[in-house]
Amino acid sequence: MKYYKLYLLILIFAATGIAIAMRPAVIRDRPTEAWLDKQVPRNFDGYYVTQDYKMDPTTYSTLKPYGIISRFMSNGPHAYDSVFIASDNSLSFHDPRVCFDTQYNDILSQQTDLCHTKTIGNVPVTVLLLKDLKTQTLNLACYCFKGPGGYFADQDTQHFDLFKHELLTAEPQEGAFWRVIDLNGTESEPTTADKKNMLQFLADYMDAIHIRSKGRF
Repeated sequence: MKYYKLYLLILIFAATGIAIAMRPAVIRDRPTEAWLDKQVPRNFDGYYVTQDYKMDPTTYSTLKPYGIISRFMSNGPHAYDSVFIASDNSLSFHDPRVCFDTQYNDILSQQTDLCHTKTIGNVPVTVLLLKDLKTQTLNLACYCFKGPGGYFADQDTQHFDLFKHELLTAEPQEGAFWRVIDLNGTESEPTTADKKNMLQFLADYMDAIHIRSKGRF
């Protein structure tokens, strides 16, 4: 009986490997960054773009997404660095804490919170308190991920979701990533209101993209 179970397990793994090997390399009608740029509104809920910027070529060659949209946005009193990434490759979605570490930031604390959106519901997000080692200021940051099965606060859960749906469909799966940094750095620890304002910006940002992309993201 134990050999029967072993053979069955081998067959399952073999079938899984064949399905992954035979699946298309990219999704049908793979979008371009120009298309993705149009899915991220430049104005929403009082916020507007103050500056567009591009990630360096190394980031593109490492992550291989089909689009990265990076913008500084403000509504006057509040300003945020916003990044949106979409891809059909799970390797495009990494642990953003690595980037924070390499950009002269110490991560002082980390917690999981909820972002209350109007169109998607309550989205779990990771909230970080960063210390900029150049300026010695403290900044809040937050991020979350999307897979075919929902929204997640960390990339490991998103990767499992992408892998699971890839096995079930034998098709590459689409994912997304949102990252926000509060640019209103201070020498003292940010307040509860600061975190609330940042999460509200993320909620508005996600709602705007969800509506513009007709529910795709």
